[in-house]
Amino acid sequence: MSAQDGRMQRLIRWYKQPNVWIPSCFFGMFLVIFAANATMIGVGMSSWRGLVTTDAYDKGVAYQQAIEAEQQEQALGWSVDLSVDHPQPKRADLLVSVTDAQGRPVDADTVRVGLVRPTQAGYDSTHTLTALGGGRFAKRVQLPLKGLWELRIEAEKGADALRVSRRITVTQ
Repeated sequence: MSAQDGRMQRLIRWYKQPNVWIPSCFFGMFLVIFAANATMIGVGMSSWRGLVTTDAYDKGVAYQQAIEAEQQEQALGWSVDLSVDHPQPKRADLLVSVTDAQGRPVDADTVRVGLVRPTQAGYDSTHTLTALGGGRFAKRVQLPLKGLWELRIEAEKGADALRVSRRITVTQ
């Protein structure tokens, strides 16, 4: 018997011992599954930003009222023009112009801008703009983070109101 035949005989004997390789395969398989699950749990926990919706049920119930309010806004014919200037990092100078259907300025009683961070909770704020006259309103605001921001503009004059939303990206 040659040396190679001897090695082959030992390999065949080891292979025929189910108490050696079958448990090893099961152990290896479960080790791979546990490692994959641990990786997925780690990635999921570290990437969650805490974005939640409060009062989701109440918002769903009030949906019809929101549709009616939007129809009333469209009947007004008002339009909003937003100008955003970034003279310094994380600072925005907002200028909002409100006009009616004929293009005349609307001197609204109040104009508010809600700054909402759509990707992260905890940075939202609301600001009341200062009237400059001629349907123009302005405010200088500090933004805590650069990136995407949603500006929710609300202009009110008496019982009439207009709500629009615009998105801006702060790069500095």
